[in-house]
Amino acid sequence: MELQERENNGVPKEWLTDENPNHRFLAAKAIIMNDPTRREVAVGVLEELPNTTSLLGARVRRALAKFQLNVEDKLDILRKCSFRERFDFVTSELQKAVVSVGSVDSPEEADNWSLEKKRTYCESLLREFATYPRYRDRTSDAASILVHFGDVGLRVILDGTDDDDSEVRLVAVTCISELLLSHFQKLIVEIADLLGHWDERVSAHVPRMLWRSKAKFAIPKLEACLQHESSDFAALCAKAIAIIDPSKREESLQFVEGLEINAFYKSNLLAELRGEKPYLGL
Repeated sequence: MELQERENNGVPKEWLTDENPNHRFLAAKAIIMNDPTRREVAVGVLEELPNTTSLLGARVRRALAKFQLNVEDKLDILRKCSFRERFDFVTSELQKAVVSVGSVDSPEEADNWSLEKKRTYCESLLREFATYPRYRDRTSDAASILVHFGDVGLRVILDGTDDDDSEVRLVAVTCISELLLSHFQKLIVEIADLLGHWDERVSAHVPRMLWRSKAKFAIPKLEACLQHESSDFAALCAKAIAIIDPSKREESLQFVEGLEINAFYKSNLLAELRGEKPYLGL
């Protein structure tokens, strides 16, 4: 509560160099909101904060990513503007980006929320991340926050694979892949059902998740996918079968040999199935 009050009313200037990274984060925000002429100092502080998968790291990257996206969308217009107009625009967008970042400060705070509020927040967060550029930490940021909501967060991620927005679906399935072994094993049966997903960008992730989970129950589902219209996807399912059940390696090898797929991809996959090189993606 004290931090929230300080965030709204201003923070001590000495917090900008405080050892506590949360204090430095709040101080940088205060500068951007109250003293735009020192925005470069504030941005420098933000960029030097811990670039981790913690809540703080996620908040920092979300602010900077949103700011960068807003500026990139208007580059053509900005090139025709005067220096003062560009300065004012960048200052305004950076301020809006940082002010708009709102995440739960601690899991304890969210513990008091109703299930409906938790789900609504998680759905909103997943959609927000889907609007960001596909920078490498986008999935880690989303996953690191959503897991704090337990089963509610995991369910929102899984349900996100059926969202109308393709970017939400992509963030959701990559979150599942990242959290697979640590959080999603109890939902592996539902994940296996995604083999038949209508969006190939979602279904393409599933064979690898199944072989990483050693999901023997899914072999019949994988075998059914060998008749998939996409030969590349069928080959991936054959690889999954061979990894999950090594006794079926020869069958998978013969199946892949008969496929018409990219020559380079095929040669590497055959080498894996013959035991000439280690499996990729384990």
